[in-house]
Amino acid sequence: MNRTVVPGEPSPRWQRLVSWLIDGVAVWCLLAALAVTVGATMPRLWPLLLYSGGAYNVLCNIYGQSLGKRWLRMCIRRSDGRAPGFSAGLRRSSDTVIVIVMGLFLPAYAMAALTLGVFCGYAFILSNSERQSLYDQIAGTYVIRLESGSRETMLV
Repeated sequence: MNRTVVPGEPSPRWQRLVSWLIDGVAVWCLLAALAVTVGATMPRLWPLLLYSGGAYNVLCNIYGQSLGKRWLRMCIRRSDGRAPGFSAGLRRSSDTVIVIVMGLFLPAYAMAALTLGVFCGYAFILSNSERQSLYDQIAGTYVIRLESGSRETMLV
């Protein structure tokens, strides 16, 4: 049986959760600032939240680091050590893409799909020695800890 080589030490589970929370707060703060600026209400902000959160997710998955991951010294890498790139980043964001499409056609179910996707995706981290989520396994990626002397940047 061939085992894939993990390109570094997997990030602790708690760090992944905290990173996800930081990213969520960052998107909500951006939207709150926008709402105050333009005087929009939540029904008008829902599509913007869906698309801005989705774009943030997809871009971070392509480049390999989000704001939360950067602060906590983690990054997303393929087994060869490189950033995910477009193809793997899009596969890793498949849950978000599905929620965005659902939001277009079935807005009432978009939040339920997002919640289910998050919980199902993160449940895999608990049962996997390499701490890969469902979407990490789909994309062939790993979330790893960065060395203390590493100078990783957002655009690797």
